[in-house]
Amino acid sequence: MLFKVNNSDKSIDKEAWFFFQQNGYVVLDGILAQSDVHILKNLVIDLISEEAASGYAYNYGPNMQRVWNLLNKGSLFQKIITSPQLLAWMDNIFDRPTLHQKYYLSSFQANVLKSGAQSQKLHIDTPVPDPL
Repeated sequence: MLFKVNNSDKSIDKEAWFFFQQNGYVVLDGILAQSDVHILKNLVIDLISEEAASGYAYNYGPNMQRVWNLLNKGSLFQKIITSPQLLAWMDNIFDRPTLHQKYYLSSFQANVLKSGAQSQKLHIDTPVPDPL
């Protein structure tokens, strides 16, 4: 189910929040402007090419390339994680009494799977004990 949001609004739609609580996910339409989505896609494609040409590409399998540290590679990537609507959601999802920060971003990267790439096993990139 798709929920329209106003990115500058810090309030959370009650129907969207209920959907999230019942299903464990929600799709928010409006976090990024469509024009920004196209710019981001082209920027990632350019980064993939530049890193491959310079010899700094991180290929983690046949037909798979990762671009690390996106926050350092364009202000539009920073705009994503500072979205007022996204921050409101994160504050609600991780709401709990704590003396430290509720959440943090440990990695922000693009994984580009080209034709013929193998699927990855479902995993997380944070060290936690098994079982999760």
